[in-house]
Formats: sequence, C-alpha cells, structure tokens
Amino acid sequence: MRPGLSPLVGCSAGTGLRCVSAKDTAEGALTAAEHKLEALTRSRAGANMIPVGRSVRDAWDKGDLAWRRQLVALLIERVVIQPSPSAAHMRSDERWNGWRFKPEDVEIRWLA
Repeated sequence: MRPGLSPLVGCSAGTGLRCVSAKDTAEGALTAAEHKLEALTRSRAGANMIPVGRSVRDAWDKGDLAWRRQLVALLIERVVIQPSPSAAHMRSDERWNGWRFKPEDVEIRWLA
C-alpha cells in the first residue's frame, strides 16, 4: 500500500471524517499524477516539433502560424496584459506605433 493512502483502510460509517480525508488524499495524488503526465506529454510533443539538426530559432522562422501556435501552447499557460495608465499620462516615447504599450505590463505565465 502506498504510504500517502493509508487513511483508506478502515473506512466505515463511524469514520466518515477519515473517509473524506482519504478521498481528498486520493484526489490529490490523482491530480499530481495528471500534472506529471501532462508535462511528460508536452515534453515529448515538443521534442518532436523541432526537426533534427535545426535550431529552435530556424524552426520558428520557417514554421507556419499553426506550427507556432502548437509550440507556444506547449510552453505558455497564459499571457496577461496588466492595466496601464491612461494615454494622457504617457510620453510619446512610451508609445508603440501610436498605441499605448509597455512591454513591462505583459506577464507570461509559463507552464511548469
């Protein structure tokens, strides 16, 4: 028996609290296993995306939009754009092609 699942033994009507604890323990173990499987799947899929003998930069430059999206999906969980101050408070050198954009307001959340 796995050490983390010992609360499963002796679960009965009189030990309802231990049954809930065992369920939580089992669900936690299952979630951890699912995360490990997802990470392994991502790493294997990523390894197959870059042709042998080609650099990531070269593959990126030659890849089409669908391929690039697949690669980004393997690496990034979410991109968050933090709020910026209003345009009235921004100097002209803080604009990008006339738009309010500050790279430091972009947060990339990488997959583990």
